[in-house]
Amino acid sequence: MEYAENIRLFMITGGITMFLLGGILCFIALTFRYGVLCTLLANILFVGIIVFPKQINQFITNYQMIEFFNHDPSVIRVKAVIAALVVMIFLWGLRWLKHFIIEGVFYFLFPNVIKPQTVAKLKVEKS
Repeated sequence: MEYAENIRLFMITGGITMFLLGGILCFIALTFRYGVLCTLLANILFVGIIVFPKQINQFITNYQMIEFFNHDPSVIRVKAVIAALVVMIFLWGLRWLKHFIIEGVFYFLFPNVIKPQTVAKLKVEKS
């Protein structure tokens, strides 16, 4: 069960990466919600490996992913950082896809239903 320690190392390193980058993103106004999401996902990794280590090991054994974790700890750390960055980039892409679909396509198809609110229009409505 040497790979069990590597699984733990992978999840902790990936969680630390997501937590640190999410924390940094929390200090940027435009990415605050995304930073909070990344820190929550990191916490899920931490809690998962603490509360369900046997179930995670069993899942990896059942789906024959053991070869992914049979490496040196330094390789496992690099894989964890790359995996965390890939997940974060994928989620960032989903965010922009959502903006494109809602603000682009729906506004183009239904301009009377979905109208973008501009700052100038909001100031006029308040006064």
